[in-house]
Amino acid sequence: MKITVIKPEDVKKGKKRVAAYCRVSTFKEDQEESFDSQVAYYKKLIGNNLNYEMAGVYADQGISGTKTENRPEFKRLIDDAMAGKIDVIYCKSISRFSRNAAQCQEIVRELKTKLVEVIFEREQLSSFNPMSEMVFNFLTILAQEESRSISENTIWALDKLAERGIRRIGSHAVFGYKEVKGVLTPNEYAPAVKMVFEEYAAGTPVKDIIRYLEQMGCTKLKAKGKKFNHHDISRMIREIIYKGDRLIQKKPHPNYLTHKPDYTREFNQYYIEEAHEPIVSKELWDKCQVELLRRAKLTHYKLPKERLPVAFRHDSHQLFGRIICADCGSPYERVTQQYKGKSRKVWRCKKKNGECHNHSIDEAKIIEALNGEDYEFVDKVFVKPTGDVEVTFKKRYFPLFQTASIECE
Repeated sequence: MKITVIKPEDVKKGKKRVAAYCRVSTFKEDQEESFDSQVAYYKKLIGNNLNYEMAGVYADQGISGTKTENRPEFKRLIDDAMAGKIDVIYCKSISRFSRNAAQCQEIVRELKTKLVEVIFEREQLSSFNPMSEMVFNFLTILAQEESRSISENTIWALDKLAERGIRRIGSHAVFGYKEVKGVLTPNEYAPAVKMVFEEYAAGTPVKDIIRYLEQMGCTKLKAKGKKFNHHDISRMIREIIYKGDRLIQKKPHPNYLTHKPDYTREFNQYYIEEAHEPIVSKELWDKCQVELLRRAKLTHYKLPKERLPVAFRHDSHQLFGRIICADCGSPYERVTQQYKGKSRKVWRCKKKNGECHNHSIDEAKIIEALNGEDYEFVDKVFVKPTGDVEVTFKKRYFPLFQTASIECE
């Protein structure tokens, strides 16, 4: 009997397909330099090894390492490796690969089942070395603990600033304000905010307020070019920032692993009055809250259609509720009449049986009275017993700036 030992290297021929993963958690200048140097280093390392074939450098920049879902390049790397496109993965350290101990260990074990080796250079560990398993598990816990420590230090610093009434807006920009040295200051869009509050307090329908914003050349901050909607206006009306106050720490700080608000830990809120220059007075803000409640009741309680204000009614024609009888004050309704074998659209007073002396009017005459104006600008159309038509138009606002295309920055 003859036994021949077949070594793994005799079976597995050809070059290894090698990839590298790089990550930095911020866009700071020093980390950007580190990021670029990592990418260049691995391109050179893989390219200079005759036994290696470049499978790509996967890189996430400005992203935390505690959640896989937030790292598109890391997720793509793992998907490619599990699909059999990669044999070896290089990474600078365990903390760059993942700061979530359980997640890191699970991913490395899954890669091993697909015969994909992971090499951590700083720790000099290979996932294929059985002797390094215990050390690897211990170091992943250390990486996670380091992340927790950084998170706690950040939270402590933010809490101390909050106690002094300091909290930067950062990326959470507020329409109508700009941040100057940590202080909110009204910007060029402040007049638009004031208009929203004044019109809302006066009972102007939200759809008209949105139209006024369009006329002033204003669009959303976070979705440039998109129009405001009803929800945006409601949020603006409720926002205490516009009356000069601020509420710091509306929610608890996020958990360092899930990045979601951690409601298991106690946290203080800080209400600061007169924190910055207001755009609207406290009296106007309070008046808008009363109006907000009034509208909410109209929306949530099922009132009969005839009892709803015109602003809350819906009809197939845009002039519904706007054509009014000048004799009795009742709204007109739109009907179809047959005349000389042809049908035509006419409007007539809802009061019948001799209660009103006004008669029906041909829709063509109303359209002629509008003089080419768009329906959305029409406020009321009064029809007199003589058949004459009087049209009143809604308030209009003009662009805040002279440029043709305007977006709120």
